[in-house]
Amino acid sequence: MRNGCATVQDFCRHMGIKWTDLVAGKGATLQHVGFLVGTSADDLERFAVKTQGYQRYTVNFQALTSWTTRRQNLRLCPACYVEDIPKNCVAASYGRVEWQLREFRICPLHMLQILTLPTSEYPRSPYDFAGRASDYHQRILAAEEEVKPQTQRAVVEP
Repeated sequence: MRNGCATVQDFCRHMGIKWTDLVAGKGATLQHVGFLVGTSADDLERFAVKTQGYQRYTVNFQALTSWTTRRQNLRLCPACYVEDIPKNCVAASYGRVEWQLREFRICPLHMLQILTLPTSEYPRSPYDFAGRASDYHQRILAAEEEVKPQTQRAVVEP
């Protein structure tokens, strides 16, 4: 978005990055992206969802499966999202790994229920956080205003 591309796939194509390699968390691709955006490649690698085989992933050296993550569903805390977008710059928002864990139901910072956005539609990829959040910006802002903090302290559902 910051580079004038309609989708993250367009950005990758313009920058010579293979989108599927980025989604899979391939090391060389993450190194290249880190260089392009001026971010520590080590941080990108540590927090990237890396494909380890069929429906198996790692994040920060922790093993995950398709049963523990919701990679196709974009989930977020509306209050975290609002805090991420100073001066209404939607492109500043970013996803948190814990939001994609199935058992994660409530944001530990705001005690708000995690919001699940509708399924992405072509050409939007399910993995394009900023683009999808931008598509539903008004809905997220409304949810942040409407949702009430949870009185229970169970952030993770057993």
